[in-house]
Amino acid sequence: MAEFNLARIRYTWKNVWLAGATYIKDDIVRHGGNNYVCMEGHLSDQTSFETDITAATPKWLLMGDGYQWRGNWSVETRYRINDLVKYNGIVYRVIDEHLSATTQAEGISEDSNKFLAFASTEDWSGVWSPLTRYRIGDIIRYGAIVYKCIEEHTSSSTTAGLEQDQAKWKLTFKGNDFKLNWAPNSRYKIDDVVKYGAIVYRCTQGHTSAATGTLGLEDDLSKWDVVLHGIDYKGYWQDNGDSSGLRYKVGDLVKYGPTMWRCKEFHTSLATFDENKFDIWMPGLGFEAEWSQSTSYQPGDIVRYGGYTYTSMTNNLGSAPSVTGVFYEGESLQGLYDWELLITGYKITGEWSNSTSYRTGDVVRNNGFVYIAVQDSTNQQPDALSVESQGYYDPGETRSANGGYSMYWQLVITGVSYQGEWIETKDYVLGDIVVQAGQTWKCVQAHEGDDSSLVEPSLDTTYSYWIKHIVGAPGNVMEYIGDIRTHDGTNHLRRAIGNPGEALKVVSADNAWEALGSIPKVYYVATSGQDISGAGLTATNPFKTIKYATQYILGDEANRAPATIFVSTGIFEEILPIKVPAGVAIVGDELRSTTVKPREGSEDQDMFQVRNGCGIRNMTLEGLQGTLGTPDTYGASVPSAGAFVALDPGTGPSDSSVWITNKSTYVQNVTTIGTACVGLKIDGALHNSGNKSIVANDFTQVISDGIGVWANKDGRAELVSVFTYYCHIGYYATSGGKLRATNGNNSYGKYGSFAEGELVSETPITATINNRYYNAIAPTVYSNANQIFALGYTHAGEEYTNATYNITGSGSGVGVDNASTDTRNGGISELRLLDPGDSSTPGGRGHITGVRNSAQGGDSISITIAQSDNNGPEYYVGRAITAVNGIGAADANRVGNVDDAPYTYPGVTATSNNPFAKSTVGAFTVSVDETGAATVTVTNGGHSHRLGDTITILDSDIGNFGGANLTFNVSGISESMKIIIEEGEGVGQFGIIDEYFTTTKKINVLRESDGKRGWDHLVPGWPITTTLDGSTTYRIESRIEVEAPPYAEEGFATGYASTAWQDCFSATGSTMVAFPATGTDKAIYSNAAGDQWTPAIIDADFVRPNCIVKCKGKLKYFIALGDGTKANLSTAGTAWGSTAYSINQHNWVSIVEGPYTTTSHTVIAMADDSDEIAISTTDGTSWTYVNTGFGTGQKFLAYGNGKWMIVKEDGSAIESINDGQSWQTATNVAPGTYNVTGFAFGNGRFVASVQPNGTATFVFDPSTTMINSVTGTTSATFGLNSTFYISFTDKDTGPTNSSWLLVSDGNYIGTRVFGLAYQDGLFMAISVQGDILYGDGGHVWNSKPAIPLLNAQNYRQKIHPMTLTSSTGTAGPRFIITPSSATANLAAIKFGAKAKMRAFPVTTGRIDAFTMSDTGSGYDSGIPPQIHVHDTQKTTEVTYQVRVKNRVLGQPNFTNRGAAYTKFNAVTITGDGYADLFQIGGEIIVSGLSLLPSPGDNFRVDGINDVIYKVGTATVLEGAIPNATAKLTISPNMGVQESPIHDVSANIRQNYSQVRLTFHDFLDIGTGNFGDTAYPLLYTDGFGNINPPEQSYEAQEYNGGRVFYASTDQDGNFRVGELFKVEQSTGIVTINASQFDLKGLDELRLGAFILGGTNAVIREFSKEQTFVANSNNIVPTQKAIAAYLQGRISGGGSNVAANAVTAGTCKFSDLNHISNTGGIAINIPVTMHMTKIPSGMMMAQAFFNGNMDTMMLTESQDDFEGSDGFYDGGENGYGPGGL
Repeated sequence: MAEFNLARIRYTWKNVWLAGATYIKDDIVRHGGNNYVCMEGHLSDQTSFETDITAATPKWLLMGDGYQWRGNWSVETRYRINDLVKYNGIVYRVIDEHLSATTQAEGISEDSNKFLAFASTEDWSGVWSPLTRYRIGDIIRYGAIVYKCIEEHTSSSTTAGLEQDQAKWKLTFKGNDFKLNWAPNSRYKIDDVVKYGAIVYRCTQGHTSAATGTLGLEDDLSKWDVVLHGIDYKGYWQDNGDSSGLRYKVGDLVKYGPTMWRCKEFHTSLATFDENKFDIWMPGLGFEAEWSQSTSYQPGDIVRYGGYTYTSMTNNLGSAPSVTGVFYEGESLQGLYDWELLITGYKITGEWSNSTSYRTGDVVRNNGFVYIAVQDSTNQQPDALSVESQGYYDPGETRSANGGYSMYWQLVITGVSYQGEWIETKDYVLGDIVVQAGQTWKCVQAHEGDDSSLVEPSLDTTYSYWIKHIVGAPGNVMEYIGDIRTHDGTNHLRRAIGNPGEALKVVSADNAWEALGSIPKVYYVATSGQDISGAGLTATNPFKTIKYATQYILGDEANRAPATIFVSTGIFEEILPIKVPAGVAIVGDELRSTTVKPREGSEDQDMFQVRNGCGIRNMTLEGLQGTLGTPDTYGASVPSAGAFVALDPGTGPSDSSVWITNKSTYVQNVTTIGTACVGLKIDGALHNSGNKSIVANDFTQVISDGIGVWANKDGRAELVSVFTYYCHIGYYATSGGKLRATNGNNSYGKYGSFAEGELVSETPITATINNRYYNAIAPTVYSNANQIFALGYTHAGEEYTNATYNITGSGSGVGVDNASTDTRNGGISELRLLDPGDSSTPGGRGHITGVRNSAQGGDSISITIAQSDNNGPEYYVGRAITAVNGIGAADANRVGNVDDAPYTYPGVTATSNNPFAKSTVGAFTVSVDETGAATVTVTNGGHSHRLGDTITILDSDIGNFGGANLTFNVSGISESMKIIIEEGEGVGQFGIIDEYFTTTKKINVLRESDGKRGWDHLVPGWPITTTLDGSTTYRIESRIEVEAPPYAEEGFATGYASTAWQDCFSATGSTMVAFPATGTDKAIYSNAAGDQWTPAIIDADFVRPNCIVKCKGKLKYFIALGDGTKANLSTAGTAWGSTAYSINQHNWVSIVEGPYTTTSHTVIAMADDSDEIAISTTDGTSWTYVNTGFGTGQKFLAYGNGKWMIVKEDGSAIESINDGQSWQTATNVAPGTYNVTGFAFGNGRFVASVQPNGTATFVFDPSTTMINSVTGTTSATFGLNSTFYISFTDKDTGPTNSSWLLVSDGNYIGTRVFGLAYQDGLFMAISVQGDILYGDGGHVWNSKPAIPLLNAQNYRQKIHPMTLTSSTGTAGPRFIITPSSATANLAAIKFGAKAKMRAFPVTTGRIDAFTMSDTGSGYDSGIPPQIHVHDTQKTTEVTYQVRVKNRVLGQPNFTNRGAAYTKFNAVTITGDGYADLFQIGGEIIVSGLSLLPSPGDNFRVDGINDVIYKVGTATVLEGAIPNATAKLTISPNMGVQESPIHDVSANIRQNYSQVRLTFHDFLDIGTGNFGDTAYPLLYTDGFGNINPPEQSYEAQEYNGGRVFYASTDQDGNFRVGELFKVEQSTGIVTINASQFDLKGLDELRLGAFILGGTNAVIREFSKEQTFVANSNNIVPTQKAIAAYLQGRISGGGSNVAANAVTAGTCKFSDLNHISNTGGIAINIPVTMHMTKIPSGMMMAQAFFNGNMDTMMLTESQDDFEGSDGFYDGGENGYGPGGL
């Protein structure tokens, strides 16, 4: 029976067809608008559905037609059959699948055969746009008009508008488009409607409006039609007072005067109203009060002029109304004049005055008579004529009755005016009544009192001036008030009253007035007094005002001063200022009873201006008022009113009469009360000399918004119990002013004491910053507890030629070759820590402080750390995943439902193919889109990963829909830490932590030098200790990776075609020298770039050289030698001299400079055809000769570590330690199986490159025979390749005791010949085929791609090193090689040594310094290298500056590394260079100091504008004033960000503004003025949020000003400046953290305490448990000690410094003895791992009988690495060049 399968009739809906997907029969997909059924299982085509449906056997069958709406047609889109798209108003159906055109311009025209029109309509395209493609049928709106496109085109620019293509459009609808107000520079279209002024316009022609509002619509008026006229009220007419004027348009209404005007012509207003451009729209009247000469009047204005009122008839200015006539009897005389009389009247103006201008109608009284003005007049007295001539008031009449006089006044009323006693000096007028000698008289003729004696009434017998009015009694002789009548026995006599204060005395039988109670130079002032001469001498006859008293004394100062002015009780309103004469004291009765105030009008003046020796006492001064000015830069404001007490300015600063010469003014027991004024002001600017000082005691200032005491310039004051309240500033010192105060206070107000600025006129002390006083700094001296290894520089200096190293410590015998200094061009002199810019301390955050402990053991590639270490791999190894790539392909089976996509899966875990990371992969966020494609984001990178690791996420963790597992690769990892051995076995070794096994505590390490397994050493090439033990003390710390210097292959086109070259090149500074082997130009030179070669000047005896040296010592000559009798010498390489410098003739092949200084050196030349060497100590000008006894064939010469060496090709060698005077046979540098191909000294060691010479013999073993990697063949040199030998031999190493170490990592490119050279920290080995190897110590060699051959010729064996000192990127080493044949081109390698450094020390997570063991070379100062701090724990990156300099120090060259240097090792460096050290902290060194400063002086540095430093001490270091170098202590500390560059100018000012306060009180400073403080409400209701007390406002210092204070405040807190504070309520004492806490203190000496006389210096109390600092200045806590001991004695393999240790009952003693204190057996229940051969019979027997394999434990790392030490494929992130 046939099988019937129900599954065969089931269709499976697969949604949209996908490329590259698997389909089975009966799957249904949608493609375009159609549905298809799968006819045959298949994998769909990767690109097109059409491929599958059109196949020979179609994979799909159409199941149903349909349409898919795709919207508007778009470019570069795949369209499928039955897709519907809209294009230009037409809907098209796709009839052929295709990819649409690439541009909109092409449109569907390129694919028109693939579309079929489905439906059409017009296409609304919105508002017309410029530069847009329009097609037929497009509908747009342009302005108010709707158009239809009738011709396809691209629209014009905005400026041209649619009008440019008008013919291509058809108008379909027209309307109006209201654009509101017309605007300039706008595009207007036909039928646009705008409002312009009062008129509405319609556009008749498209255009762009005028560019400015000034041109207006009228600029295009022809393009507009008026739609509607109107008016637009603009208010009052405006002139062009703001320089631009106002634009008026037709229809604008303005009010000008009382009249409304309508604009009839476009215009911009000018200074005056232009009636021609306006029509009167509505006339009006406007009352303008009194007529004014300066007012412009308009028609209708009404003014009052004198007693009359007038109406303006015109626009006029300065036209007085009464000039043109008056109106009376109903007739107008105005006519066509400017004014018309409206009303006559009177204006009563009071008593006539000769200084008043009177106008018609003014009425005045002249003593007894009343007059009216009939003309305008000034100083025309009404009764200047006789009464008869005056005439009575007759309006309009200006002539006297008889017409003879022109009258100004007419008489209205006659009368009399009583004038009292007649006074002969007084003027009298008509009607005046006087009394004389008992008679009363009336004036009948105006006259002056001194006309003649006839004007005296009793003598005017003709009655010309006076007539008797009342007759008096006979015998009355008294004339004036106070007269006394006496009798002389015959007649009655008049005795006039005396002066105030005088008494009537009997004098010589007569009576007389005389003074009573007067004291010389004592004066009195009282409110009852009078300011007349003779007053003020007694208390009974006082002056009335203080000002009069002071002026009286000033009138005869020589005889009236010094003096005292006593001011009685009362209120004295004075005209200010009051100038107090020198030596005069003004003394009030009592503080609260004597008050001085300003008279009205002088409230803003100084009250008392004082001079030498003045006094102001016992009074209240009040009433000065002003306003507070605008705050200055520092917030201080100056009040506008004067001071209650101030220095007298005199006639100017040079007026010595007002100077304070020997006594300051003394203000005592005085209170001032005012607003926005100053209590006491001492302005030194007012006096050119003198003391410029005032003192005060019990002086209270209650001045709201004012200043209590102000000292300016070099003004100064001493204040005792001076109090200020509500002041804007209590005490204020500016521009060098000085205030010294005690027992005072500042209460309320804004600021307490405020010091600002310095005395500008002072000549400052000058200096420059000297950052170069110190030499290079190496705080770390590395040793192995015996020999000195190396130095750790924090600053390696610059510009050194010679440096002297003085190393001290516990050992002896160390020697440094100080006459041969290794320097680096383009080296790192310092890695400077910078401020991070967020106010935090430099050094980054979170860095590991350093885990220091004792190791359990270790070998050449690993170390086992302490058992007590509980940190995990993430802490030490790091290498978390930071980036991934290679994510697996999309898988549709990862998608459950397309409509639910994308799927996001957070926190997904994964596995790795890396066995060390399998359980530590971390977590990821995975997102899967509708196609099944995944994106991966790292959320937790785990640890121990390597680049290229494969990570796998299971499908079950990302939806479990049946898709494939997701895989991807690691493309980025985080950093690993560094481990360094600091003590014991292996000291000096370090490596990158590669793997950490937490169970066994084993760490595998990689070399930083090449990324391979193993250790590096601080001394590159130093033998590695292969067995570590419990003595090994390690530190795990941050790893510092320095970018390598730039590498470049260079070619120099010399221009010397087909030239062979002497194998001899050199350089100095930025100049290179070379020597053609042929031609007339025997010597040439070039710039550093090698592109400008020039023939050098030579003489006739010039010898083509074979060797050259550029000397560093003495005169620094070039010396070049060849096969001749002359030495070639040059200073700069541009000119050579030879004739004068003879030398024995040999084929000189090498010349080397040995020890050198600036005054001496030794140069040795070596020949290959003789054993004679030439020695010169005179720059090559003369030579001596020594026979070495070494025979011919000498090939290589080198000097270093105090030793000269000559080496032959066969490796034999001789040496000299006395500068070539004698030679001894030395140890061969290589075995006889090698030939030496290169030899050089550098970086403290000799290095030889060697090549197998074919003499070695080996038993042939196919499994071990090496095949040449170049030729692919074997040879007689089985097993040998070219390699290198190194030696650290030195002067004190015997000639046969030198050891030469074979580089273990040989295998260098077969047996090729390598030349060798050293320069600036870098060894360079180049084969004759151009292969390149490089390294810093000759022990590890890295490679670069081979340099191309020139002319297909091998290179010569010799490499020519040189160093350049250009400030650009060309600084540093360059190695020139020459082809073996003639060529115009030279080749070179530009490279340098890679710097090495540690982050050491690190304190509390911050890096304190970078310590360099290698300063590198060849770096570009313009593009310094990047530094990366690898630290798994860091939270904030360190901010730094890499400082690249020339002639930076490398490591010293040792003649002996000494012995027993276990501790206290240190080095001091001196020399001709310097450390350009940015100075930070509390000390700074300056040079060129012109004067020794005093403590407290202001120290300013150019470029530091926001900090002014205070000088503490000054110590001269060298030189003498005025050109001394000195160390200054300063405060605050110089910050990193502020630290200046070298040679920046600085100045010191001693006259700075200062306020010095002792026993001072601050009360609620910051609460504001009297109103803001609202005392006492602030205490009853609280401060609220308005003006609360602000402690920071108590003492303000700006721009060099200083406030020194010891104070209390409202809370009882005691403060000494900003350094010390005691909080009384809690007893908390605060010491300024930056100056006095334990971190800031230089030291805290405890000798005075219970510790006794130890003088221990303690800088830190620490709870750190590893004792990592190993310091004598840190005291640990109990807990730290306990933890340390536990860690040392527990499972860690630690070094216990004790004779015996007992643990439980087990006792360890005598180094190798284990016993039990209870005498019982010791059981060891676990397997023991023995690394040494055991001793003892029982143990030996156990080993003999047992299986030793079962007793050994191994680690598994070898299972995962290749034979070369790399992980398979080298993909460990640390391969060669990976660092």
